[in-house]
Amino acid sequence: LYTVTLKAGVTVAGSELETTADYRFQFETGSEERTGETPGGPPRLQFSRLTWESSTGEAPALALFGYDAPDSGQSSKLTLPFTVYRFAGMDEFLSALDEFTSVPTWARVTRSKMTIDTERLEKAASFAADVHQIGEFGDRYVLFPEPLAAGYYLVDATFEKRPMQSLLQVTDVAAYVSLSGTSTLVWANDVVAKSPLRGATVTATGATLSAATDATGVAAFNTPNDLIELRSSPYGYTTTKTVGNLIVTAADGRKVVVPLADIFSEYKYFGFREYGFVGDP
Repeated sequence: LYTVTLKAGVTVAGSELETTADYRFQFETGSEERTGETPGGPPRLQFSRLTWESSTGEAPALALFGYDAPDSGQSSKLTLPFTVYRFAGMDEFLSALDEFTSVPTWARVTRSKMTIDTERLEKAASFAADVHQIGEFGDRYVLFPEPLAAGYYLVDATFEKRPMQSLLQVTDVAAYVSLSGTSTLVWANDVVAKSPLRGATVTATGATLSAATDATGVAAFNTPNDLIELRSSPYGYTTTKTVGNLIVTAADGRKVVVPLADIFSEYKYFGFREYGFVGDP
């Protein structure tokens, strides 16, 4: 993946044309034969999302996708080694999430090969687990052997000598978010008490925002401009995308991070089917 920045002040000989602002574009290189394929090809198995959520009372379950990944013999599952690392805190988790989402979704192979350095992370668990197949369209899942303590984690696995990583937050705060270009609604709940979270605060990374939930666990507010990114299309129209993260903090200090950037695997078949912000209550 390459990034090119054309600085302001570039002129075209024999004309009055001149760039008035910096212009930045990116591209991902392909094969020498210029077939459009990226060397190495897409991974045959990967996590379906960049981030996952689980409560402290249940073993985490993560979805994977591998349409043509081989099975163990004639069974409908694979057995892979998994290692779970723990981040020191939310800031380190957010930094890792930013690393993942900084790679554009169209750079599919580069994004699928993106990994976080685990050298300075604490190892929280290590186990071998079956990756079960669901249906006929490549959907799979892995179930951890036991629950994890509240915190922020990196899940690491290897398939066909290729690393696979995904982020995981374990929390008993659940938040559903609905966001438009003008309005945002947050619904926060406690998955242990099975009740709305009253007085939870809602903040955002990279944006000025401070809101609180009411007795029903709902907070409604105008969408901060910094959470919406407008992009000009070469075909003459403007596209919008959400960026950044919302952070919902309960009155007792428990938190959950709601990523607004695209967290789906580009190779996930019909990935939108399972899209939903953190732990719908």
